[in-house]
Amino acid sequence: MAWEFIKAFAGSNKVKTLPQEPDQGPSEHPEPLSPGHQLQPFIDKISIVITPPDEEQAHLSYKAIMLMADEPEVFINAGPKTKWGKFNFAKRIPLTKSPARPLFQAELKAKKAVTIRLEFNPRKVGADGFVELQSILMCLIDYGWGSVIEHGKITRIDIAVDLPSTRPAAFAVLPQQALVTKDWAVNGKLETFAMGKPKGNQTVVYNKKKQRLAQKQPWDGPSVTRVERRLRNPPISSLKELPNLPNPFHAMTLVEMPDAPENEKQKWIWQLFKDAVTVRNLPAALALVPKERRTIYRAHLEKHQHQLWDPDAIWKSWPAALNELKMHILK
Repeated sequence: MAWEFIKAFAGSNKVKTLPQEPDQGPSEHPEPLSPGHQLQPFIDKISIVITPPDEEQAHLSYKAIMLMADEPEVFINAGPKTKWGKFNFAKRIPLTKSPARPLFQAELKAKKAVTIRLEFNPRKVGADGFVELQSILMCLIDYGWGSVIEHGKITRIDIAVDLPSTRPAAFAVLPQQALVTKDWAVNGKLETFAMGKPKGNQTVVYNKKKQRLAQKQPWDGPSVTRVERRLRNPPISSLKELPNLPNPFHAMTLVEMPDAPENEKQKWIWQLFKDAVTVRNLPAALALVPKERRTIYRAHLEKHQHQLWDPDAIWKSWPAALNELKMHILK
C-alpha cells in the first residue's frame, strides 16, 4: 500500500529545489542523426490520466498528496498556468538523475483525488529517472506505477521522427484531408509548419537545430527536421496497447515539388501554383485550385514523395522504439 511508504519518505533529508521544467521544454536528442541512420519514431510526450479504482484509494491518494505537497524532494512549483480545467493541484516532480520534471496534476475534491494526471517525455526521463519517478509515485498513488499501467488512460501522445540533414523548406506537406494550417518563415525560409488545431490532432514540422539554438542549447552538426504527430485521445487508451498504435504518419505525405503533370497543357499555371505553395504552403495553395485540377495536382504530388519520407518504413521501427521503454515505462 502506498500509505505505508509515506512517513518514511517524508522523513528523508531535504534537497535543494531544482529548476522548473518549461511547459513546452525541449526534447532530448543527444546527437543529430546521420543521413544513413535508420529512422526510428519515438514518444516525445505522453499524458496519462489515472482514475483511482475506488473511493478508499482516492482518499488515500488525497492524504498522500496533501502530506507531500510541500516536500521539495517530491514536488516543486509548476507555475499557475499548469492549473487548468478540473485540475486544482499542479506540481512538477524533481528528478535528481534526469533533467526532466514530470508534471503531476490532480483533481482534489471532497478529500479525494478524483483524477490524477501525469505528463512527461519518456526519453528525457530516461531509465534512471524512471526508477526515481516510480519511487515517488509509490508515495502518492496506491501501487505506484502499477496503477498507472492498470488504471491510466492516455489522453495525449506525441509521436515524432527526425529527418537527418534537412530543413523544413526541403519539402511540402500534403495532408490526407483538408485541415487548418499555419507556417512560420525566417528570411523567406520555412522554419515551422503546423497542420490541425492545437486542441485536436495536430502535425508540426520544424527545424530542431534552430529550436535548440534559440533556447541556447548546444547542437553540433547539420540541421534536423522533426516531424511530430500530436494525438489527443488516441485510438489506443492504455500503455499496454502502445504496440497496437496505428501508424500516425499516414496522415500526410512529405513531397518534393516536381515539374508540371504531363496532362497540364498550360505549364505556366503549374508554375504559378508552385509560387503559391512557396508563399502560402501546399494545402492553402491547393485550396485555391479548381476542384478538377486539384484532384490531378494532388495525384501528381503523391507520386513525388520526398526520398526521406516513407511512413511504412519508419513505423517498422516502432517495436524497436518500444523495446527501449519496456524496461521502465511498460513494466
